[in-house]
Amino acid sequence: LSMNLGILPDNTTSWAPTSMGQPVWVSLGGACRVNGVLDESEIANIDYIMCCHDGEDDVTVRSDLINTDDEWNCKEKCDITGSTASITQKFCVARCKTKHHAEEVANVNEFLRKLFHPIVDVLTDLAQTPSEQLRNLLEGSDGENDPFQLQALEQGECPFPQNASIDWLPERPIMSRTAAQWFQNPQPSSSSSSSVVVYYEHLSKAGGTSFCKLAQSNMAEKEVPSRYCMPSEPRMLDARVGSWTEQKLLDYVQNHPHRLVSNEWEPFNHAFLERFQPTQQQKYNNNDLILLFVTSIRHPINRLLSAYKFWGILHNWDETKPSFDLWLHSYAHRSNKWKIRSTDINANVGNFNFATWKFSGGKLPISDRQLHAQIFLSESTEVDFEAQTEDIWKEPFETAIRTLARFDLAIPMEYLSDHTAPLTNLLGWTNFDKSHVVPSGNVTNN
Repeated sequence: LSMNLGILPDNTTSWAPTSMGQPVWVSLGGACRVNGVLDESEIANIDYIMCCHDGEDDVTVRSDLINTDDEWNCKEKCDITGSTASITQKFCVARCKTKHHAEEVANVNEFLRKLFHPIVDVLTDLAQTPSEQLRNLLEGSDGENDPFQLQALEQGECPFPQNASIDWLPERPIMSRTAAQWFQNPQPSSSSSSSVVVYYEHLSKAGGTSFCKLAQSNMAEKEVPSRYCMPSEPRMLDARVGSWTEQKLLDYVQNHPHRLVSNEWEPFNHAFLERFQPTQQQKYNNNDLILLFVTSIRHPINRLLSAYKFWGILHNWDETKPSFDLWLHSYAHRSNKWKIRSTDINANVGNFNFATWKFSGGKLPISDRQLHAQIFLSESTEVDFEAQTEDIWKEPFETAIRTLARFDLAIPMEYLSDHTAPLTNLLGWTNFDKSHVVPSGNVTNN
C-alpha cells in the first residue's frame, strides 16, 4: 500500500504495512495525531471515509457517514479504535482488519489523487459568488479578505509567513524539481536519468506564441519544432499531438531530437498526465519519459476579445466582418460539431470558459447562452460573459482545476514579462527579449 499511494518514503518507520486481505480506511480533512493513532473521536470528525467492503471490485466512498447505515456497516467490519496509521501532511491512512480484494488497495491512489484537492472547493465556491462581489473581493475594496492575497503577489511580495501551511495551495508535483534538473542538464543516453520533455498546453490567445519564441531563443534549434512548437508529420504541419496515444508520443520522443512539444487545438490529454508525470520518487532509466507540464493562462475576457479580433476580424477574409455577438453565435455552433482531429481547427477558440473546456479534456458543453448569443447580448449592455445559469460547468470546472493543480508551471500571461524567475527555475531559460510576441495587430484588453 505504501508503494501504491506514492506518498510515503521507503524508510518510513511509523507505517504499519497493510497485508494482503486487509482493507484500509482513508480519512481526509480529519484530525491526525502525531503519534500515529486514530481514535473514535477523531474518526467521527473526518470529512470523508473510504470503506473497502468485502467482495467489491471497486472501493466504496461515502461522505459524511456519521450516524448512517453505511458508517455502522463499516464499523462492524473494521476495528477502528487504536488503528495504527502513517501521518502525512494532508491525510491519515489507517489499518483495518477485514478481508478484501487486493485490487481495492491499488485504487486508494486514484481515490486520493482525484478527491483531495482543497483548491477545487475554494475555487468552486468563488465561481458561484455574484460577479460584483467576487470582483471586489479579488481586485477592489474587499481585497483584505482575498484568500490568495493577489495585490501583494502582484507587487512581488510574499504575503504568507515563512514555512506557513497554506491549505488551498496544491502540492508541487513530487518529481518536478528533479525533472527540471534533468531537463536543464540532459545526460547521455547511457546515463540512468530519464528523458525529460516539456509538454506545453497552448491556450489559444493566451501567450502561446510568446512562449514558443522564448523556447526558440533558449533552446537549440533542433530541440524545438519549427511550426509554433507543434510536432509535424508527413503532409501534416501540425500533427495534433494532443490527439496522440501515449505510445505514439513516446515513440516520437525516442525518434526525434525535440525536447518540447505544444498542443493548441485539441483539449488537454489527461492520459499523458497519468502516464508521464511520476507520482513518487523512484529510479528511472533512459527508456523512461517524464513530461514537464507547462501552460500560460490569461484573463478570460481579454482572451475572448483577442480571439474575436484575431479570428473574427484580422484573419477573416469575408468582406463584411461579423459583430461580436454574431461571431460568438457562429463559433458556438461550430464548436458543437467539433470532434478530435477535426479540420475545423479553431472551432473552440470562441467558447465561453474556454480554459475550463481545454483543461477538462473538452468536457464542457456549449451553453444555451452562447448558442443564442445574438439574442442574449442584445438584451443587456453589460454582460457577465463567464456566468452560467446551468450547472453544466461544475464537473468540468472541477476537473480543470485538478488538472492545473498538477501542472509544473502555469504562467499568467499578463505577468510573464515582469516575473520570469519561475521559467528560469523550471527550464533554465534566461533570454527573455521576446517575452511578449503578438502574431498580428496589437494587444487588446478590456
